[in-house]
Formats: sequence, C-alpha cells, structure tokens
Amino acid sequence: MTHPQRIGRYQVVGYLAAGGMAEILLCKLLGPGGFERPVVVKRVLPHLARQQEFRDMFLDEARIQARIQHPNVVHVDELGEEGSELYMVMEFLAGESLAGLGKRLQKAEERLPQEVAVHIVAEALAGLHAAHELAHDDGHSLGLVHRDVSPQNVFVTYDGMVKVLDFGIAKFLDRSVETSTGHLKGKFAYMSPEQCRNEPLDRRSDLFSAAIVLWELLSGTRLFQRGNEMLVWKAIVEDEIPTPSSWLPEGASPIAPELEALVMRALSRHPSERPVSAGEFRRELLAVQREIDPKGTAPERLVAIMARVFGDRIAEKRELLRRVRVGDVVTNIPSAEIDIDVRVEETQLAVSADAPRATPMRARIPIAVAMIMLFLVVATGTLALGVGHTPTAPAGEPGPSRDPAPPSVVPPVIAPEPEARAPADATPTEVSVQIESTPAGAQVLDADGLVLGETPCTLALPRGAEPLSLHVTLSGYQEHVETLTPDMNQRLSFTLGRERRPTRGGRPHTPAPADEHQAPEFFRFD
Repeated sequence: MTHPQRIGRYQVVGYLAAGGMAEILLCKLLGPGGFERPVVVKRVLPHLARQQEFRDMFLDEARIQARIQHPNVVHVDELGEEGSELYMVMEFLAGESLAGLGKRLQKAEERLPQEVAVHIVAEALAGLHAAHELAHDDGHSLGLVHRDVSPQNVFVTYDGMVKVLDFGIAKFLDRSVETSTGHLKGKFAYMSPEQCRNEPLDRRSDLFSAAIVLWELLSGTRLFQRGNEMLVWKAIVEDEIPTPSSWLPEGASPIAPELEALVMRALSRHPSERPVSAGEFRRELLAVQREIDPKGTAPERLVAIMARVFGDRIAEKRELLRRVRVGDVVTNIPSAEIDIDVRVEETQLAVSADAPRATPMRARIPIAVAMIMLFLVVATGTLALGVGHTPTAPAGEPGPSRDPAPPSVVPPVIAPEPEARAPADATPTEVSVQIESTPAGAQVLDADGLVLGETPCTLALPRGAEPLSLHVTLSGYQEHVETLTPDMNQRLSFTLGRERRPTRGGRPHTPAPADEHQAPEFFRFD
C-alpha cells in the first residue's frame, strides 16, 4: 500500500504495522524553530474511511482513549480528518508488546520471575480499572469493557512503564456502533467464557482475560491455544483449567500458593466468583507481591530484563529516533512484530500418554465446516438465553450467565473504586473548540442566533454529550452549519463556499462543488 508523505501536520516517516481496519505509521510533528517530535498515527485504511460504520467505530475508539487520563493507558493526542484521511495521533512508546517479550524469553528458554509477572499485570489492571470507571458528567457509568485484553495489547516500555493499548473493539453502553449479533470480537484464546458464548459482558470479562495473561507469564505456556477455534472454545468453556504450577518445567522456582489461588479464582467460569473489579484484583495481587517481593525490586528487575533481552532492538530504535529528530532520511523501521517464528508451548502438547487425546479438528473436517459448527453453537446459545432481548448489565453489576450461580454464592454489587480514577481536574466542565475559516472574519452563531465569536476564534463550551449546531456566516458566502458533540477539545477548519449569484442572462451561476472543501479538515483534542 502506498502511504502519503504527510497526514495533516505530520510527516510520515515509515510503516509500523497494520490491522483489518487501520494501519500504524511512524510520523513526526513539525513545529516552528525546527521543533520535531516522533508520534504514532493510526490511520483508517482508505477504502474503509468512506464507510460510515468504520468511521463511527474509529471515532468511538478515539473518544474512549482520549477520556482515559491514566499513566497505564496509551495517550491519544489528536483525532484528525483531512480530505479523505481519518486518523488518530498517539504518543510514541519505545518498547515492546508483552507478546514480544514472551516470545523473546521463550527463545532464550527463560520465564519471567513471578514478582515481575505480577507487577506487569497489576499495572495493566490499574489502567483497566481507570477505563472501567469512566462515567458521564452526571456520574452514570459508561459501562466500558475492553474485550481484547491480551499480550498483544499490553505494552512494556524499555524504562519499565506498562500501558494498555487498543480500545478499538471496546464495548460501552452508549456506543454509536454495536457489534452484529453472533459476531465475536477479540483474540479467541484470551476470551472469557461469557464472551465465547456471546453473552452480555461486564468488567469481570476483562479480569478473566487478564488472569489468562498472568497464568501464561507464570508458566511460560499458552493456556487455551489449540489447533482451531472450536477446540479453543471448548477449552475455555468446558475443559478443566490446570494450575500454572502444574506446567512448570522441572527445577523451576515454585509459584507462591496464594498467588496461584488468586489466579485460579480470577479464572472462575462464573463471573460472580472472580474479583469484583480490576481495582480489587490489583489490590489482592499487590498484597501477594509484598509477600514474595518484600524489597519491591520488581520494577527495577523489569527494566533490567528489557535491557538484556532487547539490547539489539533498543539500539535500533535509539538510532531511529536520532534520525527522526535531526531530519535524516529513515530507511529502516524496526518491525512491530518480532520473533514470529517462535512458538510458545501449549497446555495440550504435553498431555499424559494415558489420557485421551482430542483429534485435531482440521484433521477430521474442513475448517469451513468447523466454523459453521462454531456459528451454530454460538447461535443456539444466543437463542436459548434470549441474548438479543437481554439488556447489557451496567458496569459494576453482575451480568447474566449461561450457568446459574451456585446457591451459596450471592452475586456482589460492584461499587465504584475511586483509587484509580483520574484526578477531578482531568475532566473539566468546559471544552475548547477552535474554529478557523477561509476566508477569515466569519461570525459564529449558536442555534438561537447568538453571536459567539468571529473566525478565527476559540469558544469555551459547556462539556456535554448532546450535539449542538454552530452556524458560520459571512457576507457573500454560503452559510456553513457544523454539528458537534462538546465532549472533548476540538479544532474545526473549513473553507466557505461562494454564494450563488445570477448571471447576466438571468440564469443562476452554480459554482464548482465545494463539498470536499467544506468538510472539516481535522479535529484535535487534548
């Protein structure tokens, strides 16, 4: 795919990665006085940028991440639209995904020390809790669920910071784009049982996924990975879940019993038996951490491990950043995916010789038939449960499950936990809207005709979720009406079209279409 040389005010340096909906580009922000700063731009693929559903999904993702002001969640700097380009600008992070770290350790036949594994997951849980606690201005919860917690979406920087990435498929109560019924989203081997059954989800689904990540870090083995998705589904929903210590190699340091018990509780198939929130899960992990790492050395050990196993990558990226900052031509961009040939052991690969083995599905039937069977299983479960008619449980309340809760278990009420909330001043009561027009000097009016300013201007509007209309007028030009939702800081830039004037022959003069120029060029928020 051919990449543009510039996107908005950003110069494209090179390609980093791609997904089904967008591609990730390394860019640099050019400012006055030779100022340059590397950033990451997530750009909607051109053929999808014109489809409203994908545009709405992308805008949802940007709005979610922009509202989460937390050190353990990747920060979004700007959401932009210019011509046919729709993009999101994020902070550049020098580091590796947890999946990359796991493969590099597997290649060296190493495992993370258990205290370092606990530290990484506890930090990720802090970011998840901040996301789960997001609320409207009136305090009503957004009911956010990440739905794709996995090693690929947990990022570790070379200086030891842990960040949760990619809220692209996150689910929340008032999302403008809903997932089609029966369409599962997320990495299959990290789904919760209720997600596999396509049931309504609450925050505890993310806790199950986070527990899978921790289980795999402790054991150095894939927990639910199988030969095909049918077998993965069966492993998550039906098969017995082994303890991580049962998969430790001979001579490995034992896992603390209280840590293993906590991991297995978070892997309970019934959500009511798991910790009630990411905040509680994190607190319990930190309590165990104090027992197994009384001197608190895990953060420093993580930095040392990153420096040791990624020494080559650190040198490559340091040279890349140097070239970006001095304006040199960049000819080599380190790949985001590394050690792709390394295969992490799966729990099914070392089953006892006396135990019955499941014949791999692809050896018995074509994969297309397997996928049809998967669809029928999910659809049948959906119909039996009436999923299409069951409202999504608000975040903080137990959602319905396929299996009834044990009589002795009373589903707890999940109370908001203020410890991981962003500071009060992180959500101001006003938003800033910068408006520029070509030509300048146009009046900006609200829906009642009240003059708010003259372009270029910056308006301070009350923060809210209700759309409002702004009218931009200038003598001799067509009125421009812009509808926006004042839930974030934004920047609007557009060109006004000339008014239609009658010609000498009496017929109206129609100027060239100005739709493309009248579209907002880009939005930006802090």
